[in-house]
Amino acid sequence: MQKKIASNPPTQGIKKQPLSSVHWCRDHRGKRYTFEESLERARAFHGYPAPGLIIGFKMVSLALERLPKKILFEAVSETRSCLPDAVQILTLCTVGNNWLKIVDLGRFALALYDKHTGEGVRVSIDSSRLKNWPEFYAWFYKTKAKHEQDTGALVKDIQNAGDQVLNTETIVIQPRYLNKISKGAIATCPDCGEGFPLKHGSTCRVCQGETPYQTP
Repeated sequence: MQKKIASNPPTQGIKKQPLSSVHWCRDHRGKRYTFEESLERARAFHGYPAPGLIIGFKMVSLALERLPKKILFEAVSETRSCLPDAVQILTLCTVGNNWLKIVDLGRFALALYDKHTGEGVRVSIDSSRLKNWPEFYAWFYKTKAKHEQDTGALVKDIQNAGDQVLNTETIVIQPRYLNKISKGAIATCPDCGEGFPLKHGSTCRVCQGETPYQTP
């Protein structure tokens, strides 16, 4: 059973400080970053400050704040777009160390959870609140072609909306995601001569016709 945690009311509010001086996100060590610093981190890792990565920083940060302190945690991203990079930038969870699982459900949401108990926090975008932020709404629902989007207005909408458009809920991850994935026994493919997991069959997957490359 999922239990929803109250989120901020869907009002724009008035900031007492300039938005540029307020931290936008934090990493797993507790280090905080301003909005401008977050954009620079996005450029350095992702190539450009994609809208999904900008709000993704806020989503990861919110999940980190709701997790118990000093636990070992892993992550699930429900999309392949942008959110996995937000997780990899702000936490130790990466695709390579398998602490980040990408389960492409087509939903723009992520979860951080205790790697032993599976208990954690899921963060998603509350689509009902996006109407207060028209450029954000148009981007999320793809009602405008990319070349028609006002990038500056979109980024400003995301900055102004912040966690006002985010929902958090407690979750328990399914047990199969808690098990460490092992390649198992390794054999030498009799056709190509390269090592491969024996559980894939008598030959490697490439020699079974699953190569991503064009071959003569």
